[in-house]
Amino acid sequence: SAQTARKPCPRDALADSKRRRFDATAKDDFLPRADPRDVGIHGARLDALIDGAEHSTSDALLVIKDGRVIVEREVKPEAGPIELLSIAKGIAALAILALVADGAIPSVDEPLSTFFPEFANGDKRLITLRDVMSHTTGLKHAATNADALNAQADRTAYARSLAVVDPPGTVFSYSNEATQLLSAIIQQKSGKPVDEYVKQRIFAPLGIVDFTWKKDRAGN
Repeated sequence: SAQTARKPCPRDALADSKRRRFDATAKDDFLPRADPRDVGIHGARLDALIDGAEHSTSDALLVIKDGRVIVEREVKPEAGPIELLSIAKGIAALAILALVADGAIPSVDEPLSTFFPEFANGDKRLITLRDVMSHTTGLKHAATNADALNAQADRTAYARSLAVVDPPGTVFSYSNEATQLLSAIIQQKSGKPVDEYVKQRIFAPLGIVDFTWKKDRAGN
């Protein structure tokens, strides 16, 4: 059978980048900088990416190829809070681990029935806190977005009502709905709303003082 190999594009065949790729204050003391052509990046296509960032709601643009910085731009002129979206899942997980470290939760292998009595029945009795944090609860959820969850007046009640569709602990499936349960657990075991607990236990020690935490209409 015939075989073909894709050869790297010669440097001279790549277009130069015409757009400003670095801010005057951009630092390069961690990774070295490189010209796009030196790492096989087409300058015109890179310029289109920079244009897109400038004309969208992007805060910053960082492009790294082969361990070298190609673009480092703060697109917005003034720095401000950035909506972190699903990074909040990691923050909630840190809060759970802090509660484990403090002895408020025995371990991440606690069954969810410890926190929600209705989870003591059926297949839900097999779901653990670890399953929630690793997206393996098996609970029914929207696979591509959080629209159904966000439409609920009480998102935690909605998440608690979901049926099990896969054996818990067996199938990875990224779930906003299951993660919603963490906020209720954090509040239950800390005695504080999740934003207050996170502020005290995680953000304050890190010097983070400017933040907001979105809630649903039921205050979750």
